[in-house]
Amino acid sequence: MDPESYKRHEFVGGLYDLADWLAEHPAAPLPHGPFTRHMSDPIAFDRAVAAINEPVNVNANYELCERSFGPVRYGIQLWHADRATRDLEERERVIAQRERELGLTGDDLEAAA
Repeated sequence: MDPESYKRHEFVGGLYDLADWLAEHPAAPLPHGPFTRHMSDPIAFDRAVAAINEPVNVNANYELCERSFGPVRYGIQLWHADRATRDLEERERVIAQRERELGLTGDDLEAAA
């Protein structure tokens, strides 16, 4: 089993153990709040949104996608700055690729400006 699959298996097993323990101990208070994963990779975030298959809520600072399982919420979050950084990196990559295709160098572009 690869390490990521092992981590997932252990985490899911822990959730089952927690559920069993809470069921056996009715006096124990329930945890509150969602399970939210903060992500910094926009591509991975977009793939996870597709898997969650729920609308993305966008506010001034971040994007949030959540799914509810009864009173339990699972979600992912991406700060806008992380997407903007990735978008800028992608734009620069595309420009560099186009410059290579045209046979241009940085010196050529500075001379043309």
